[in-house]
Amino acid sequence: MAIPSSKIIVCRYDPVVERHHPVPELKVNYGVHVTEKNIEQLRKLNIACFPVRYGEQFYRDVVKRDPKLTILAYYADNLIGAIGCRVEENKLYIMTLCVLKPYRRMHIGRILLEKMLEVAAADESLTEMYLNVQTSNECAMAFYSQFGFEKDAEIRNYYRRLEPNSCFVLTKDLVAFRQQRAAAAAVAAPIAAPAPVAPSPAASD
Repeated sequence: MAIPSSKIIVCRYDPVVERHHPVPELKVNYGVHVTEKNIEQLRKLNIACFPVRYGEQFYRDVVKRDPKLTILAYYADNLIGAIGCRVEENKLYIMTLCVLKPYRRMHIGRILLEKMLEVAAADESLTEMYLNVQTSNECAMAFYSQFGFEKDAEIRNYYRRLEPNSCFVLTKDLVAFRQQRAAAAAVAAPIAAPAPVAPSPAASD
């Protein structure tokens, strides 16, 4: 399992400046499920974070899916980040992962991805996790590489209104991920002390 680095990645596509002070600890709530009541908040979050717009069907499908496939990050009752996935046969596709600009560099995106990896690892039917990243988005590629995602292919003319219009497909082998987790857990497990040996009964005279 790839161990996420603590090194701060500064994306040249993101105007947020690098932090030179300790990351503030926020009490972020990751336990709220997406519903009809808060789907509009997710829509506004995506509009604020992405250069593309998702249609009505996208959000209707999000509400209908297994709630574990959408993880929301709330701070002070405000939705500040989210990750959304869908299952495609035996693969888990990351549709969106975003955090509002004022809350970036606070490990919220990292925690969202880690939580979704937990969901993926728990489903034995899933063999791969993947997403599409614009070829110019070096920040995103560096971020996902810390979690063991690798470039698998390039798709040209993937985006209609973005330049460059091509994307890389980043994939993570979930079977290997589970095996690595199991091996790490076995190493970390405490070794049971041997049971005490009862003394032999004294021989009778």
